[in-house]
Amino acid sequence: AEVWTDSRLTGSDVLCYCALSSVGYEGSVARLSMREIARQAHMTKKQVQRSIHKLIECCHLRGAAKNTQRKIGWYELTSPVFGQKQGKHTEVVSAPSGARRYASVNVEEVA
Repeated sequence: AEVWTDSRLTGSDVLCYCALSSVGYEGSVARLSMREIARQAHMTKKQVQRSIHKLIECCHLRGAAKNTQRKIGWYELTSPVFGQKQGKHTEVVSAPSGARRYASVNVEEVA
């Protein structure tokens, strides 16, 4: 199910996802601190923490890694929309989790 139509999620969960999806790094990976997500989504850090757990539980996110020194989380957005690049040819690529994804590439520019 899409995040927008998933009835298990609250409005806060959707706002949290929106904040993460706005800073996609290398396609499907978002890197953002709890404080920054809270600021962007107008939530408390505790609310963000609950929303992230709910998004992971509902399989919309995967926790990729965490930089404990700077308190920045790396999250993989599981929607197939993320991680795609527009081009003329489709290739199978690896996601940060090691899973396979499709990416569209322009063959003329790669060669």
